[in-house]
Amino acid sequence: MNKESSAVMSKHAFAVYKIVTQSNGAKIIEVPTVNWKHSLSEFHKYIDHTTRVCFVANPNNPTGTYNSHEEFELMMNELPKSILVILDLAYCEYVEKDDYVDLNILLSKFPNLLVTKTFSKIQGLASLRIGYGLASKELIGSLNKIRQPFNSNSLAQEAACLAIADKEHITKSIKLNAEQRELVFKRLSDMGMECIPSQGNFISFRGPFDADELFINLMKEGVIVRPIGLYDMPEFIRVTIGTKDENEYFLQKLSEILN
Repeated sequence: MNKESSAVMSKHAFAVYKIVTQSNGAKIIEVPTVNWKHSLSEFHKYIDHTTRVCFVANPNNPTGTYNSHEEFELMMNELPKSILVILDLAYCEYVEKDDYVDLNILLSKFPNLLVTKTFSKIQGLASLRIGYGLASKELIGSLNKIRQPFNSNSLAQEAACLAIADKEHITKSIKLNAEQRELVFKRLSDMGMECIPSQGNFISFRGPFDADELFINLMKEGVIVRPIGLYDMPEFIRVTIGTKDENEYFLQKLSEILN
């Protein structure tokens, strides 16, 4: 991308998409959401002759909403093949929906698709800054031509190989997240909060509070959540799903502060 190009992304999408686009001097084109969800059927209406990249997070951060395989494939069929589509699957392991995207089908059909994955979420290796991409041989070849020579260290690579093979840890993490996400969602809803249904390892919600003040007050109690005004959601707080004890502590402190 450069100052003569543009990138399309959903409103309320991961903030780094904007940062990357702006850092290259390119124009940001945002597509409005429907019920906090990417409206992929509308993406092709927002592109123009300058569009070079399209970003899609599935599930999305910070809303937690997801798009089905059918929705994503229809979008891919409507976009010009000259546009690079980046499908960010950072939180894919947490999705419980049967109609979620099928990577084997998508990668076999669309040579302009780049799927990105991180070890920062389900594998818990955020501090090592390691991830990977999946794409056609031709696209990977093009990316390798501009890749920095020192883009990941051997320690991070070794940890990643061990972590991705640790099926027991991954399975336990998925089960814990599903159970506790449902519990936290229900408890927050029972408290009168408006929660966005999430397929990630977090829930974004709003209620009778000032998000920035609640963030500070919870932090004083040892609970770190995140206000998400940066995502044009100034009334919302995003909370990560933790262990049962951690979630109970958060809910207790939230109740005490609001009451």
